[in-house]
Amino acid sequence: MSRIPLAIVAVLALLLAACGSDPTPTPLPTATPTATPVPPATATPTLAPTATPAPVVSDVSIELGSYFVTPSVASVPAGTVNFTVNNPDTRAHVFIVIKTDLAPEALVMAGSAADPAASGTVLGTITRDQLGAGASASISFEMDAGSYVLICNRGSHYSRGMTVAFTVE
Repeated sequence: MSRIPLAIVAVLALLLAACGSDPTPTPLPTATPTATPVPPATATPTLAPTATPAPVVSDVSIELGSYFVTPSVASVPAGTVNFTVNNPDTRAHVFIVIKTDLAPEALVMAGSAADPAASGTVLGTITRDQLGAGASASISFEMDAGSYVLICNRGSHYSRGMTVAFTVE
């Protein structure tokens, strides 16, 4: 044999030895996927549109007479309070609204009349000229929560019982 065919046989033998006897290749290792926990989705709270509340307006009728003050209600919510004061009496009266923590019959006195300014904060007055015999008059205030006293302070009318508690809640 010549040298070339022997060399070809040797190369073929080496190639066969290198390929091995298993015709299926060995699979490469693969990464095993691991699950990453995902937190549950949370709903973003949606706020309802806020509406501006309607202003509170209360109408209160007041009846004045011989030594009494009678409101149509004893309390109202904070806000605008419209007082309509009726005087069916034959004499003139005065109507005063005082914010105070004093009891209606415990206001500071100045002679035979109450001293409204010394008793609390005077919100307003309807005068005797406006509340003559048989007259009606109105007055309105923005009133905060608290205790109030309504009085007639003409002469000795207050000391004779023309006073009443009124509450704003």
